Amino acid sequence: MNFTIKDTAANITMKLGSDAVLNASTFGTRWQNGVLDLVGIPNDEATADHYELQWSGEVEFQNFARANPHAMQATRGKQMGRPRFYHEIREMARSHEVRVYDAACGFGGLMDEFFADPIPQGLIYLGADIHGSLADIRRPDGARAGRVTLVRWDIGERLPVLEPFDVVVCRASIHHTKQPDRTFDNLASVLKAGGRITISAYARKGNLREAVDDGLRTVTAPMAPRDAMSVGRELARFGQALQRSGAHITIDKDMPWLRVKADEYPLQALICDHLLKCWWNDSFGEDYSTDVNYDCYHPIYVYRFLINDIETWFVKNCISLQH
Repeated sequence: MNFTIKDTAANITMKLGSDAVLNASTFGTRWQNGVLDLVGIPNDEATADHYELQWSGEVEFQNFARANPHAMQATRGKQMGRPRFYHEIREMARSHEVRVYDAACGFGGLMDEFFADPIPQGLIYLGADIHGSLADIRRPDGARAGRVTLVRWDIGERLPVLEPFDVVVCRASIHHTKQPDRTFDNLASVLKAGGRITISAYARKGNLREAVDDGLRTVTAPMAPRDAMSVGRELARFGQALQRSGAHITIDKDMPWLRVKADEYPLQALICDHLLKCWWNDSFGEDYSTDVNYDCYHPIYVYRFLINDIETWFVKNCISLQH
């Protein structure tokens, strides 16, 4: 048995893993299309609807990421040192069982990284997210039944597992939950003593960019997902036009209030980082650059932090901050 989930609403205990039989006769409508749904109608419908489109089979971000690993190097997540962390976890799982909780698993990108060839024999993975497109996620080739479990769940709440995890990962998502500090507490509560947790969250930017972002979100966050995706597309095209101009800007002196250091910047990079999110990358193309901008301006919760804010979460939960 790899995971045991206690569903208090239905008053049943669900055993998930290699020795479990997962089918409709056992769990009824809660187990459909390879996903265990513990949410039903989510309390946070706006967040669920946002990501249902973003990570849907219609957009096919997982297929893009799998086919273009070089393009993914352009994202912030690939520049933060986490690949080293994932490598360490995979090495641990070669010799003994390692249970991983991927909180807000999104399109399955982290699952693909963990289960890259050669697949560590001890790796047991549970991915959870609130959106309704989890069934569109394709399991990695070679991950046998029982090694990968997908659960529809609001990660802001404590996952109702009876056994703790060796590793908890929350990648680029905790800032999109209603109460990020409470979310962290709930993630830490399912971590085994001596286990490891890694998160990433939006950093607070310069005052100009923060003011523009807040102003735009008052308009874009209430939009229907497809309308907001159209805004993200316009921002991508704007970023592309700026990039194609080839223009550069020289800042002679540091601007601490704007958080701009003296240097020479490509025009598009300067605007994107310090004024307006108009992300563009040629390897991503228009559709997937659009997706990046959509994820900045449409979610209803988009918190930003200083590093000291994050450190207090670790201290409160008696977790040693290593990096």
